[in-house]
Amino acid sequence: MTATLGLAGVVTPIGCTNDAATPSTATSTATVGPHESRPLTDGSPTGTSAASSTGAGAPPAADAGAGAGAEETTTTATGATVVEGRRFGVGVTERTFVDETRGRTLRTRLLYPTSAPAAAGREPPVAQPDARPAAGAFPLVLFAHGYLLPADGYDRMLATLASHGYLVAAPDFPHTTGRGGDGNRSDIVNQPADLSFVADQVIALGAAGGVPPVPAVAHPDRVAVAGHSDGGLTATAFAYNSTYRDPRVAAAASLTGGVALFGGRYDAPNPPPLLLVHGTADATNGIAASTSALARLAAPEEHLVAIDGGDHIGPYMFGTGRADLGDLLAAFVDGALEGDPTARARLRGIATTTPGLELRAG
Repeated sequence: MTATLGLAGVVTPIGCTNDAATPSTATSTATVGPHESRPLTDGSPTGTSAASSTGAGAPPAADAGAGAGAEETTTTATGATVVEGRRFGVGVTERTFVDETRGRTLRTRLLYPTSAPAAAGREPPVAQPDARPAAGAFPLVLFAHGYLLPADGYDRMLATLASHGYLVAAPDFPHTTGRGGDGNRSDIVNQPADLSFVADQVIALGAAGGVPPVPAVAHPDRVAVAGHSDGGLTATAFAYNSTYRDPRVAAAASLTGGVALFGGRYDAPNPPPLLLVHGTADATNGIAASTSALARLAAPEEHLVAIDGGDHIGPYMFGTGRADLGDLLAAFVDGALEGDPTARARLRGIATTTPGLELRAG
């Protein structure tokens, strides 16, 4: 049983259940990686913007049109229909990374491409525990979960992203995870450094190999970050805030997030392209948080996609998580991180032809 911080700051218990695959786990310990971990702060952020975000609530009923999509498809030699860009089967494993310098333990879910063929149809792929990865190296996408929500609750969306050829690392933050976190929301200011540490460890793990193996990371000097709710706030700080930015971030996506809870200035040099996704019926953190972030962050490339009738949880998580949001993230990262010249057209195609999605900027 977990709890959530509502609009009035009252803590109410919620359940966090899902049907995520259960892989094996392993623990590795490190002091600092190639990018030295920042010291812990006292959890007292200053300079919070007016575009605030609050914690998430319980999983709701499915949104209308959840999981539906209008992406282009291809037909395989066996006659199966596969959504364009989904090229791989998906595996999942878990690792626990221990940052002894900062006293942080980060159980991390890793979703990655396998040599199995991509799943047919529009439904998200089912990640296979500890499956053998596809040959080669894959770009790294870091994902930050929302307040008192579990990293494995996003598997429908993140497995779809992985099927496009990405290694996705989703840590459970020590205090704000839905898997045993104590609800200390002010610890959010330590989460960007957690993401940096996880990136260091995943890059090292892929390079070293292991059993079960984890794929190598392609161009480890350039990674993408995405996050949901408070994780979206973590992602924007990690990408744009001069105090918290990791210079490796070359693409950033914030799902029903915005800019809030972090001090410092959002004026880091060389800001990356930005994707914002927000439900129009989000009563926890209204879409104004994303429209405000769009104006404030001044990224070199910006997109805002609205989910018609989407609430704070349903489009992203648990059994109602939308696979087409994984396809949308993949199209964005293909362009921003990989430089694919066709990616922007694919992003616009998904955002303008998929039922329930609307491209409002970009």
